[in-house]
Amino acid sequence: MISSLGFVSSSHDSVLFIKCTDTGRIILSLYVDDMIITGNDIDDILVLKTELTRRFERRIWVLFDISWVLR
Repeated sequence: MISSLGFVSSSHDSVLFIKCTDTGRIILSLYVDDMIITGNDIDDILVLKTELTRRFERRIWVLFDISWVLR
């Protein structure tokens, strides 16, 4: 399902998926029933959240600004 949204599985870790576009990069990590989404393409992250919410039952989205980690 994730690959249908343009994500490619990482060869380093089976729970890590990456999507690169002209406007940025999104990194998605899945583990059991948890998901972490980060990246510098905010518009595409919002599209991803909308699509995931549409395909699956409603989930709680908690947003954190972790930009200080990526510096």
